[in-house]
Amino acid sequence: MSASRLDPLLSPSFSAFTGFPLADPKDIEAVEDSASGGSKYSIVFPVISGLVLAVAFPPLPFPFGVLAYVGLIPLVLACERLKGRSLFAAGFLQGLVFYGATIYWIAWITPPGMIAAVLYLSAFRGLFALGCGALIRRFRPLGIWLTPFLWVAFE
Repeated sequence: MSASRLDPLLSPSFSAFTGFPLADPKDIEAVEDSASGGSKYSIVFPVISGLVLAVAFPPLPFPFGVLAYVGLIPLVLACERLKGRSLFAAGFLQGLVFYGATIYWIAWITPPGMIAAVLYLSAFRGLFALGCGALIRRFRPLGIWLTPFLWVAFE
């Protein structure tokens, strides 16, 4: 593949090419400092991501499984706009929602074990969010393409 064919993938018009809204780091202020936009990216997007991924898993019927393909998009959008501790907190919150909804059955045997498992597994989602934010900031816009490799590494 020639370099000219890769230009749309590596250019600032990447969002126009894919429809994925990438923001320029110079234009983004720290969203966590903003009272109006901070909660949207640090709370709402991770909760939506966790719920969408939870719905994609059994015991719900087959058609909902396709949601797994888009379930991480809200979390990645949040990772693009948040920094530092807010990144970890967003990933951790997404993990709390997802694991709380999918491994609830462990509480039938051991409620403290379920709480410990949810907290332990959610920490990995927080670390993923930290890594995702670092990849996006360091390798813009190539960082979006590297995110799936990071996801597999944490799995």
